Amino acid sequence: MASTKTWIVLTVALLFSTLSFAQEDIDYNQWVGREPKDMPTLLKNFQQSCERFYLPQIEKKKKPYDVAEQWTRDHCKCVIRFFKAKDDPMYVQIVNMELRGALKSMPALPAELSMYLEEWEAPRAACEANPRHVSQTELDQRAEQEEARRHADQKKNKMRPLDKSKPHLPHRPQKDKSEARE
Repeated sequence: MASTKTWIVLTVALLFSTLSFAQEDIDYNQWVGREPKDMPTLLKNFQQSCERFYLPQIEKKKKPYDVAEQWTRDHCKCVIRFFKAKDDPMYVQIVNMELRGALKSMPALPAELSMYLEEWEAPRAACEANPRHVSQTELDQRAEQEEARRHADQKKNKMRPLDKSKPHLPHRPQKDKSEARE
């Protein structure tokens, strides 16, 4: 009896140690190794990348340059408020790389890093809608709502059959009413 318990404990311990080593094996330097690590530099770089990214898009909408410039500046400051509240340098590194287009020439991001881009969509959308008047609470709430929606979508996708050309459950052939009477 004692040997069975010992065997189970050792197996569970081995499983957990294997999982912890698997977590440590991911080296993010492949993606963020060349990026600065301190938040002030990252935020300054984000401000520059953000303005370079959005200003041409706003100008295409036939807005006067000064209006487009002010909207872009307000939008970028709004997102920076979100980044400061998050206080996660790797988050800002990944978003900066996305805005610069640097991620296109790199291998696909691991799930841990691609979550940053997915999570960034909610505050970005909130700041695009009304860049001057979005509070930090609203940004946090939208990020939480986006995360909940993403988790719900993932659950739905797990429950769907993979091959949609074949029905998931067998279909019973319908009998004609005339056949049923006979």
